[in-house]
Amino acid sequence: MRNSFSLQIDVDGSEPVKLSKTLVNTKTGRRMGLYRVAFTIVELLVVIMVIGILSALLLAAVQSAREAARRLACQNKMRQYGVAFQNHAGVYNGLLPVCSVAGTATITSKGRVSRSTWVTMVWPYLELDSLAASYTHSKGFISADNRAAVTTTPAIYYCPSAYRQHGNHMLTASKVPRARGSYVVSVGHGTRFRRKRGADTGPPYYQIKHPTDGSMWMGSMFTYNIEMSLSDVQDGLSNTVALSEALLAERGDDKVWRGDVLNDEGLPYFSTYQHTPNSTKSDWLKPYAGWNEIACSATRNAPCTDGPGYKWDDCQAARSFHIGGVNVVMGDGSVTFINNNIRWSEWGILCSAWSQGRSPVPTEHK
Repeated sequence: MRNSFSLQIDVDGSEPVKLSKTLVNTKTGRRMGLYRVAFTIVELLVVIMVIGILSALLLAAVQSAREAARRLACQNKMRQYGVAFQNHAGVYNGLLPVCSVAGTATITSKGRVSRSTWVTMVWPYLELDSLAASYTHSKGFISADNRAAVTTTPAIYYCPSAYRQHGNHMLTASKVPRARGSYVVSVGHGTRFRRKRGADTGPPYYQIKHPTDGSMWMGSMFTYNIEMSLSDVQDGLSNTVALSEALLAERGDDKVWRGDVLNDEGLPYFSTYQHTPNSTKSDWLKPYAGWNEIACSATRNAPCTDGPGYKWDDCQAARSFHIGGVNVVMGDGSVTFINNNIRWSEWGILCSAWSQGRSPVPTEHK
């Protein structure tokens, strides 16, 4: 006849309570053996390993969800810039703000302007009325009278992903401290002054022909000292990139141009001159006088070199901390995401205002 077993708990009042397991023959009442309940080392290791795997999966999912939220918040901020450009054009008969005024120039929207960029010109349309009221465009960002305005750091200047990477958004290495920013306008296939003037009846487009496929693009929605008009965008506003993202310098005392969007000699723009989004090719960041030693301090995913030619012949790629690409604002104010694997010629065409063989944003690159 088969023996049956039961679990018996032994408690000894003179000793701390212990949980033990006793196998008892229910027929004879004889104890068959006594041992303590416990895990083996192997079992503990297995449990720890399972917990570690589950934690890693959960952490990855949480981080992915957080980055998705930051990317969405970034797009919402960029959409406000797109609306600001449209409102500026509505007020000034279709004219967009200039990329920047190098030196001094007279423009329709602000009259006589000295050393200012597009950022200060859209303040009134970003609900930054106090900054707009306190800034005098005829004096420029270098004036002490404008110091309070240019050292203010509104949240709309910064992509949340960039803010997470770089907490200090002030450029403090200059005798004119000023805020940095994550968002830059397109100057197309040009650099600061590398562009060709068109005929008197046409806009100042810079034209280049791709050596392989023959595609051609010209100019952009923004340029220097000249207000472009929405009517100049012959490829269609929904097919033309107006604004994208750029990386900030890593520290406030970094003597580099990255994020220097209030300085007409800084980098308020990005260029397609030799770069696709987040390109592994070096940005051209010519050092300013006295800045040579760290003009190209390392930034993640942002190689740089002094570059050839004129000292202000700078260009930087559209760059971001988002995985796989960058957000862009199109000329109609809409926002989309462009993958890093877009072809150089396609990217150049998208960032131009007037090109041949034009097509909308390829679906595979959204």
